[in-house]
Amino acid sequence: MPISLSVVFSLSGFIFFCGSDVTMTSAIMLSPLVIMGLEKLYIERKPIIYMVFFFLTVLCSFMFSIVLFIFSALYFFTLSFKTTRHFFVSLAYKIIADLLVIGVGSVVIYNSISSEFFKNTYSNVFPTYEVAGDFFKSLINIYGSPIYSGFIVILLAVCFFFIVRNDLWRSLRLAAICILSYSASYISTSRYLLNGFNDKENDLYAIPFVFLSIILCYETLISLQKKEKYKRFTMVITIAMAVEVILSASIGIIRNGKNALTYAQSETGRIDKCISYLRDKDPYAKIRVTSEEAVDADPVGDLLLGYKYIVNASSAAGFEYMETVDGIDICISSDGLYDGCIVNSDFLNWEPNERYPFSSINQLVKNVWGKDDLYVNAEDHVRVVPDFKDKTYKTTSLMYSFDEPGEYYTHLYDKMTYLGKLDSGEEGGATYHVS
Repeated sequence: MPISLSVVFSLSGFIFFCGSDVTMTSAIMLSPLVIMGLEKLYIERKPIIYMVFFFLTVLCSFMFSIVLFIFSALYFFTLSFKTTRHFFVSLAYKIIADLLVIGVGSVVIYNSISSEFFKNTYSNVFPTYEVAGDFFKSLINIYGSPIYSGFIVILLAVCFFFIVRNDLWRSLRLAAICILSYSASYISTSRYLLNGFNDKENDLYAIPFVFLSIILCYETLISLQKKEKYKRFTMVITIAMAVEVILSASIGIIRNGKNALTYAQSETGRIDKCISYLRDKDPYAKIRVTSEEAVDADPVGDLLLGYKYIVNASSAAGFEYMETVDGIDICISSDGLYDGCIVNSDFLNWEPNERYPFSSINQLVKNVWGKDDLYVNAEDHVRVVPDFKDKTYKTTSLMYSFDEPGEYYTHLYDKMTYLGKLDSGEEGGATYHVS
């Protein structure tokens, strides 16, 4: 039975969704040992196992350790205490153990809390209450979701409340936490709490429901196994649980394999392949990926920032076409500063002219690279059209075309604006907001 339930956990939806994150794999592997240590603390008042494995979890993944701490606190209150004294003594042991783990892991915890990632990811303000679906819709879609642990396991977990003899208050506590953990699959506030106060989308909220369903399933099977007439049934159902999740995992792997093939054939996949090809040839070169819709193209920036290759562009100012890999064009620059070349005083003393940015940059290019003008004037046909859909009349559309094909820029409201790559006579457009 323990082996079968281990297989269920290893192939659950939670592992499929979160276990592939290499930053959390080790911490997820330790989580069953943390819960086992918590039960040992509760039964034997021996907190060492709990402390050691919880500390290792903090070292492996601070993000996951927050989620596991919240679940361990919730799970602690579902345990069946013999007396009130037993409860308070066990609670004291857990609090002391948690404080010791925090103290020993304080360096890791402090560095994590003070990081920009933590500040941008975590929040102490609960999000707006939102319901994405409902109880029954979530139940229908449970297969292939992060909270999936096998229909047989979930069914036996539900049977716990009808088969296993338990005191009323423990049953109520378990039911409340099961409902809370299940609601995290479609209610924003529950998800935020069980995600460890993480207001970004991730699937860590699923671990309480997966753990609880397995634990309740185990207690149901133990209760059935004590009855002679159910022993054979228990053995069969135990094997069936493992078979179900193995089949489910196999289907998921096949589906992911098909998606991976689809990704490899997509433009993004081919660009990744192209970048890998360049990395094999030139491991330390700087590479910029662009697209036809790119609005941040800056040829001088490409040169000064040291980009040696531009991927997904057949031409770029200051670059020349190199080759095509799997349908993706590559341009190369022989003039960038990626080799750390020493510049002359003309570059150091250069001052930009805000009124004439293109002439100013042409002067810079001439000083540094000794090249002719990077930007040249073009015969244009420009129309300014108000956007009447905007009732504030502050949105304006700029419509333009040029006699010659090429990449075009303009100086718009003190900003260099990329207008796009246009053919001769092709009309383009840009919308801007006048404040």
